[in-house]
Amino acid sequence: MDQIEVLRSAAGFYIGTTDEDGLPASRISDYFPSPEIAQRAMEHGFTLRRALENVVIIDELLLDNKLAITNLDTLTTVVP
Repeated sequence: MDQIEVLRSAAGFYIGTTDEDGLPASRISDYFPSPEIAQRAMEHGFTLRRALENVVIIDELLLDNKLAITNLDTLTTVVP
């Protein structure tokens, strides 16, 4: 399974997963202005990016206990 980490693109910093080669595989959060803010969000909670391509990835992360939903109404999550 992919690892959750803070990643960077031309649009900014985000929480996402990388594949077995270390390449970005998905973006599960919105963008953050700095890697420090993205890291804090990963540790203390962030809202999942609602996108069809994330459904399978999020299910796998939840089943592998790599992600925990803390608020079902807003889909706020933390990385345990």
